[in-house]
Amino acid sequence: MPTEKKPVFNLRSILDAHENPFVIIDENYTIIEANRAYCTRYDTTQSEIVGSKCHMVHHKSALPCHSYGEECPMQMVMDSGERYE
Repeated sequence: MPTEKKPVFNLRSILDAHENPFVIIDENYTIIEANRAYCTRYDTTQSEIVGSKCHMVHHKSALPCHSYGEECPMQMVMDSGERYE
């Protein structure tokens, strides 16, 4: 009986298929993956930002955006449970 090969799942290649900047952030504001368009927009590389806090990359700030009264996409997602673009 032949064995089925499972497709290789590569999150980065899926993200890079998006032409718009795209990032995945965990509940602690840590960037866990980013596409090429995002890295180009923020003049960085994936190896430099994966594991960094999003507010450090976006605003060079030690605190999240909402701490300064700004609209924070991550906070909106956490509050609503809905995606944000």
